[in-house]
Amino acid sequence: MEAVEDVDQVVSLQAHLEALRGSYSAALASMGIAFTSSAPQELEPLRQEIQKVKEALRGVRPSAAGSSTSAAREAREARARRMPIDHSALASMLSPLPSELREQCTFGFDTARYPFREVVAEVLGVSPEALPSLHQDLEYRRGEELHPERTATRGTFVRRWKAARGSPAELRFQELLRTFVSEFVAPHMACDDFSGVAYQREVTFRVHGPSSQPVGEAHVDAEYHHPPAEVNWWLPLMNTFGSNTLHVESAPGKGDFAPVELEYGQVLRFYGNLCHHYTVANTTDVCRVSFDFRVLSMAHHDPLWTDRRGNSLFAVGDYYEPVLERNK
Repeated sequence: MEAVEDVDQVVSLQAHLEALRGSYSAALASMGIAFTSSAPQELEPLRQEIQKVKEALRGVRPSAAGSSTSAAREAREARARRMPIDHSALASMLSPLPSELREQCTFGFDTARYPFREVVAEVLGVSPEALPSLHQDLEYRRGEELHPERTATRGTFVRRWKAARGSPAELRFQELLRTFVSEFVAPHMACDDFSGVAYQREVTFRVHGPSSQPVGEAHVDAEYHHPPAEVNWWLPLMNTFGSNTLHVESAPGKGDFAPVELEYGQVLRFYGNLCHHYTVANTTDVCRVSFDFRVLSMAHHDPLWTDRRGNSLFAVGDYYEPVLERNK
């Protein structure tokens, strides 16, 4: 494919790429394959087409890339502008979600069917066994010494994660995530009026090593303009305990914060939109590697919803990828 010269072509190619990836995941599912490190022979033409589109996007000319990148940067900056909400007001704030979706729950999943630890390690270029000790990496330690407050969200391995976008390993992660959402998450978001979910396309990836600094501050996602029909899913890649984990209150404004203690193979669902959550300084000797993503219940999401500033910064088809059916 020839290099792309304008923004419209970039947008078109990105949409085409997402459609091809969806077709690839659906084809794997129809063959009863949840995850594969290489394409089955009958899917090789589709895999090659995905590679061609990705190569075309890499060849974007500066004018188009600059415009596209600038728009994406502006959107990220707008999302990052926090508008605080008083903790005492959270309990009285309305939510479109039924109580069962606002309830904090822990679910166990099959790590053989959904091998997130192995796939994430592949993206980072390390062994799965090395994940709990990533903080011992020399490059990580240098970054932590210079900017300890940035390590979990902008440190060495987070940058490596972001730089891997579009790589074969990252594509495998995206395929696995789509399968997980379709087969596992969607059924746990289902109510009588289930009409699909939409999940955060680019997960939030975190590496929280031993440090004297917490990561971020106590907040609710509504302060960052997220829609109220959204639920958080938090998946660590090792056991979490004590100070190397997330702290969450059980209901909006309740203030009963407790550390989330999970084993690998468990995932937490919680209503982070209105429930305060935060981390503390990790005083354990275990580096916590985790990712989290937000999921919209489409039956309860108002497509015309706007935040307190009158904006809608999180759109289905952009920030969220729709999954219209659930696999039981």
